Amino acid sequence: MTITKKQKALIVLIGLILLWGMMISTDAIRASHRQRPIFARYEIAYDDGGSVEYIGLFYKVYFVHQFCDSKWENTKAFHNKTYVIFQKVGPWFEGIGAMIDREYEKYEKIDEAASE
Repeated sequence: MTITKKQKALIVLIGLILLWGMMISTDAIRASHRQRPIFARYEIAYDDGGSVEYIGLFYKVYFVHQFCDSKWENTKAFHNKTYVIFQKVGPWFEGIGAMIDREYEKYEKIDEAASE
């Protein structure tokens, strides 16, 4: 049985997609354990209390470490805390501001569900 050029290209494409998925998964697991990513490179440190951004192949890893301002003080998870600390893996085109706003909305929904 011979393999055509299309089949070879498909096998290579599937292999690359699997490799990329393993890279993202590895970095996401490491981020969830507060460890630096392996396959993403250091990009920038923000002057907001210590947030750091790493960029990988079509994804970003954020280690958010912000001073707890009045916005975050209103959530039960961060009430009376000095810092807001969490890790996220997201698409490469999303900025840290949009990601933090999305995370804040998630905590607001959790607080609303808990109060019902």
